[in-house]
Amino acid sequence: MAEFGRRIAARKVELGLPDPPRNSGEQRTASKRALLKAIEEAGGKW
Repeated sequence: MAEFGRRIAARKVELGLPDPPRNSGEQRTASKRALLKAIEEAGGKW
């Protein structure tokens, strides 16, 4: 799977595809914020 990821990244560079910007999260609901906080506190990375 790691090799597949490297091949995808190399192909994106070859084609000149930019990485899309991350969602700023400004429009997140309170429930989504709570879920992401719980994931972080459990040691997860979203």
